[in-house]
Amino acid sequence: MENLPRWRPSRPKRWMFCISLLSCTMILYIGNQNTNIRRHLTTSRSSTKNKVRYGHLHMAKTAGTALNQAMAKLYKNVCGNKGFTFKTDFQLIQRRELFKDVNYEDCDWISSEKPASFWDALVDPQQAVELHVPCRDPVHHLMAIVKYEDEVFDCDAANMKRQVDRFMTYVVNRFHPRLYRRNLDMKCFDYHEVPQYVDYMSQYLDAVPKHRIIDYVRPMSVPANPRRVDDECIWKDKELVKSVEEYMISKYHYYDFCSKCIGTDRDLLASIETDLG
Repeated sequence: MENLPRWRPSRPKRWMFCISLLSCTMILYIGNQNTNIRRHLTTSRSSTKNKVRYGHLHMAKTAGTALNQAMAKLYKNVCGNKGFTFKTDFQLIQRRELFKDVNYEDCDWISSEKPASFWDALVDPQQAVELHVPCRDPVHHLMAIVKYEDEVFDCDAANMKRQVDRFMTYVVNRFHPRLYRRNLDMKCFDYHEVPQYVDYMSQYLDAVPKHRIIDYVRPMSVPANPRRVDDECIWKDKELVKSVEEYMISKYHYYDFCSKCIGTDRDLLASIETDLG
């Protein structure tokens, strides 16, 4: 038998070991950099305090214009029918159709007075949308719409339900059961509390630098014939007020939602009101 050398497992030379170690180090470094880049891309839309996009359902006669403009003056990445960050002249916004052409990916807070179907495009499996709905006493809201449309409410109407239905176009158009869906989290707030709402959102949105806050204030048009609650016949009949309110809540999803939301843990400002009380 030949005297062959004994077999031993081959061992890498020292220089090969150094190269391997260096390669591993580079791979780990590049992987870490890629992770940092991905992390940056997912948070760079604003400084971004979270990954939620906020929406404001601008219901007619709920102080939506004032709210949109206040938000546009104070916060970054605000987009709305009545105000954008650094742009609050809503006549200019309408004339240039800014809201129509906006890239909503660049918006952290969106105010829309468009039909409820508008929110379909914003529902993204990768990003939740929290939709804030302003709520108002149903009958007072009805009377405000009646006045806005320059009509008179007939307390002796033969068909009271049909009369109420005539003034519900905005409500039906902007609030729909399609809003009850996954990744669209609806919450509410009392429409009277605009300053409190604006302040509340400071914990979720990035503020505009103080030196860039614009001083523009929307010129308020004074109606030639303002609403006078004392002249509205409905308030003289408590039973009529009750029956109209009950009908509105039972018939229209918007009022039903508000009646079940205000004062609950879905009410954005309920805890603030409790603290003040």
